[in-house]
Amino acid sequence: IHAGVRAREGAKREFIQEDCGESGCPGPGPASRANPSGILSACWKGVTIATWRRWAMNAPNRTPASARRFVLSTLHRVSYFFLLVGIVAASYAGYIIADGEVYQAVELRKFNYHAPLAEPHLLTIGEVVGQIEIPSLALRAVILHGDSPELLRRGVGHLPETPMPGEWGNVALAGHRDTFFRPLRHIRAGDVITLHTFSGGTFQYQVESTSVVSPSDTEVLRPSNRRELTLVTCFPFDYVGPAPNRFVVRAFEVAPSQE
Repeated sequence: IHAGVRAREGAKREFIQEDCGESGCPGPGPASRANPSGILSACWKGVTIATWRRWAMNAPNRTPASARRFVLSTLHRVSYFFLLVGIVAASYAGYIIADGEVYQAVELRKFNYHAPLAEPHLLTIGEVVGQIEIPSLALRAVILHGDSPELLRRGVGHLPETPMPGEWGNVALAGHRDTFFRPLRHIRAGDVITLHTFSGGTFQYQVESTSVVSPSDTEVLRPSNRRELTLVTCFPFDYVGPAPNRFVVRAFEVAPSQE
């Protein structure tokens, strides 16, 4: 019996070796021509054997210890990758903050020693309008003409479609909630806001109210028949990512301009 079994197994191995190559597909051997019905079975067995041989040859060690080492090595590589990403992100954030702080320091120093402009002129985007000061919040920042993301990284932006400080109407200023306008979270009705301009004017406003509106609500920028000031920033102040709302401060002028 054992001799017969060994003979049959030997015949099968000869059949596969004769008719199947490394990929296990039947070739032009005589066995396949003599027995066409066995081609599919031989091909399947050949593919299975070839696949097992390749796996056994390409896998150096499949023990639990080597698997643990492989997992730990992969985790180390992944941790280094995320560490690198974190360093790059922190460096970029630090650069943005440092650029804004340095720009503010330089422009505030220039503003303190500049000579008032002899004649008014049409401001261009990015030009310094003046500075905003809220003593109760220890807030002091340069105001730039424009509201693009690049300008708002460096200072408080004056919306170009609104009047200039000292003119009749609703003067609108915008700033980021995590930089220059972050102290607005503590502003209260009755606080005094002072705007200094390059033309030598000083304008004081008193906070009338605060509110939270949606980004699509442009009613806060409506024209007015009195001298008003509107400050706009994102809300909530501690929100991570693009904030869903806007925090609005409304104030009205209480002191005449000084030329």
